Amino acid sequence: MEHVLVIAKLSVFDPCLLPDKIEPTFKHYGDKKIDDLGSHFLAGDEEAKNELSAEWMSFKYHILRLKKDVLEASQEKKTTDVVLKRLLNLRNPSDKGYIFPRLSHIAAIILSLPVSNAWPERGASAVKRIKTRLRSTLKDNMLSGLLQVSINGPPVKEATELVNNCVDNWYKSKPRRKLKGLAVAKVVTTAPAEVMETADAGVQANLNENDEEEMGRVRSKMSHILKLLNLTGFPR
Repeated sequence: MEHVLVIAKLSVFDPCLLPDKIEPTFKHYGDKKIDDLGSHFLAGDEEAKNELSAEWMSFKYHILRLKKDVLEASQEKKTTDVVLKRLLNLRNPSDKGYIFPRLSHIAAIILSLPVSNAWPERGASAVKRIKTRLRSTLKDNMLSGLLQVSINGPPVKEATELVNNCVDNWYKSKPRRKLKGLAVAKVVTTAPAEVMETADAGVQANLNENDEEEMGRVRSKMSHILKLLNLTGFPR
């Protein structure tokens, strides 16, 4: 957490945040952040920290003079990085020493910090999202353009006009063949057919056999009763 706070204080070198020298806040602008940077990078050396504060009082006037050039040169880089690199290039013509040695010491440390892996991971995620299995034949130049739009492109709302212009230019570049629309399937309605009741033949055979067995048992009982009653001649 402490390192994050230290890096946040490097915004003091951003020329976009530096007020104009006619403003009241310019005189003491950045003094607290420079003192904190000195306490971190020059700990235990009070003389060096005093020299750092003195150099800052002069260097912020130098940032004002370079502000226009820095903003023009920072189209592809962060303005803070441009200022720190300019700071390292400020040397005495005689002995090639730094004009602001204490500030240059901090600038050299900051510019040598390892780059975060967030950007490479973001690029790898974009490659997986764009170059899928079905689009594996994308050429390098097309893939590079799509990655630039995906990673560094403007928000969709801001890009709507640009996308529409690109589509119009593509459509007007040569005659395009319009695809026919899909025919609407006709819905055919038919009356429901009569439901025929069916029965399994095997089930019917089983029922007939059961009836015959039952009738046989009834006849046998009737013959036995008539014999007991001596009515054997009675019609059955």
